[in-house]
Amino acid sequence: MRRVVGLICLVLAAAPPAFAQQGCPDGTPPPCRRPAPRREVALPVPGSQQRPYTIIAEFDGTAPAEVRAAAKNLVSSALDESAVIAALPDEQLRLGLSLAGRPETTRVDVATARELAMRGSVRTLVTGTIDQLGQTYHAALRVIEADSNRVVTTRRDIARGEDDLIPTLDRVVRALRANLGERRASIAANRPLEQAATPSFAAYQRYRRGLELVRNLDNLGARAAYKEAVALDPDFAAAWARLAPVYSNLGFADSAESAIAEAVARPGRLTEAQRLDAEAGRACYGGSGPWACLTARARAYRASGGSPVNYAGMLGFFARDSEAVALYEAWARRAPFGLQPVERQNLVAPLLSLGRIDEARRMAESLPVEDRRIWGRLTVASWTGDWTAVDSLAPSFLARGENRPLRQYALVAQASAATARGRVREALGTLDSLGSLNPQERCCQIPGIVLRVVSGARVIGPQPGDVAVAMDSPYGQPIPALRAAAAGDTGTARAIVTHVRALPPERHPWGDSMATLAEAWLAASAGRPAEVVRLLRPLAGQGTPRVDRSLTQAVLWSLAAAYERQNQLDSAAAVLERLAAWQGLHGVLGVLRGLTHSFAHQRLVMLYARMGRPADARRHWQVFSTTFTQPDPEMQHFVDEARAARASAERRP
Repeated sequence: MRRVVGLICLVLAAAPPAFAQQGCPDGTPPPCRRPAPRREVALPVPGSQQRPYTIIAEFDGTAPAEVRAAAKNLVSSALDESAVIAALPDEQLRLGLSLAGRPETTRVDVATARELAMRGSVRTLVTGTIDQLGQTYHAALRVIEADSNRVVTTRRDIARGEDDLIPTLDRVVRALRANLGERRASIAANRPLEQAATPSFAAYQRYRRGLELVRNLDNLGARAAYKEAVALDPDFAAAWARLAPVYSNLGFADSAESAIAEAVARPGRLTEAQRLDAEAGRACYGGSGPWACLTARARAYRASGGSPVNYAGMLGFFARDSEAVALYEAWARRAPFGLQPVERQNLVAPLLSLGRIDEARRMAESLPVEDRRIWGRLTVASWTGDWTAVDSLAPSFLARGENRPLRQYALVAQASAATARGRVREALGTLDSLGSLNPQERCCQIPGIVLRVVSGARVIGPQPGDVAVAMDSPYGQPIPALRAAAAGDTGTARAIVTHVRALPPERHPWGDSMATLAEAWLAASAGRPAEVVRLLRPLAGQGTPRVDRSLTQAVLWSLAAAYERQNQLDSAAAVLERLAAWQGLHGVLGVLRGLTHSFAHQRLVMLYARMGRPADARRHWQVFSTTFTQPDPEMQHFVDEARAARASAERRP
């Protein structure tokens, strides 16, 4: 897999009491099959969990401000190698300022650092002075006890020029760590800063500038800063590693892969934690596949001991929400000022997935930026099927001019709500317009296919150019196969599926579940429902990786149809109950619930009427008739058929 992404919103809604007795997750009657064992990566214990944090105050002195700022950052990096103390992450520091009612841009001088330390139960702070006399720099560091203001230890040294600052600061920090009780043998085993970072102070200043620009979401500026850093020092591995996600954010996947390869090729210029993080980047941006990415992220998290955001995101990719939430909760207990906004934002989806709706809503409302609060409200409303709220929130979100991925998110939510109301033409127009922006983008390609399948709208098969892309690209391979299978073009679909199955696993990380669904659709068109059940039942029980987004909806819909064709109405109803209630699902994007919501309820009215269960038919008719209120003329037959079926069930003795 060349890149792993995780825009994920999975939630468990409460099922009606009758559903609990109807069958197993895959639609079969009890006793339920045990799902096939899944590959596991054990939750790691972070390596720095026992290290106390210290706050590094802004450095004083006569040296230029940019020199003092870079020196502070270097000291923080050197302390991160310590076995006895760790620098408080910048994100935590800014969160502490916010909680103290101060702007995030507040200069953290010694007095402010002491206040924050006492607020966050941080025992010490580090202060520094960098004075410049001609070409010489005098560097001094002190460790101060926050409560008493007592100086714990002091160390100083002299740099004979700007490029001597890095090794000088390294010597000062090593001496400081030794004074704090760290074993000298352990300190000596760490790479010197000029090896782990760069011998060029000018390159380091560009690197630090890149970090600030990324923090302010300026990827273009960060790219320029990091490229200047590696131009000054081509072996600056940490700068290469930071350049990779910037390229990825800008949409240059090949450049991201190339940059991370440059970093990994220079392991001697990385600390152990940096090396593991770069290896994780190579697994996630390169061709190693999602499982390798997950394993590498676990190793990097274990080494860093900080925020679990990257590792938790990969756990979410595999729908392991309880584990992701547990990591965040453990980090919240260790972090002096709690969870930062990006972590709270990333918690919304897994909390919804676990049925913790109120907590997810509180997490969304705690986000400090209005755009993100609207995003959180839209996510919760979509998950809970509050279509009125979605209809209101999506346009207001779009009006704020958010970035392209989030605009796509809002438009997809809008299409989903329109479908739930019966405005299928409008929804398909939105999804098709988004999908046409990039034929390989999956955000809207698959949902459009799914909506056509469940609504009975015409599916247009792939064009020759689409098939060429499928044969050449690991990203686009399965999508034309699904389109061809849904359109009845069995020859094209089978050719693509055969091609995908023949590739090594790392070449089609996205393709397994989609190829299976395409095979199931081919079997359905050939009148082999038993084969459809055989293919889809495992996916229905275990779910699909979330990168497939709406694929689980299509799996459940198709499995229920196969059960119905075999006259296994109880099993069909059990599967559709899961889909209608949005319960026990994996691999779904919450804003897509509306694509199948009304159609699942309508189908359940029909099934329960056939089964002679008028109360259940009435229950689903109530939801369907009060939601599907604006059907397109060609969708009106769904209302008429459900009304007639329900009336027929009520008349039976």
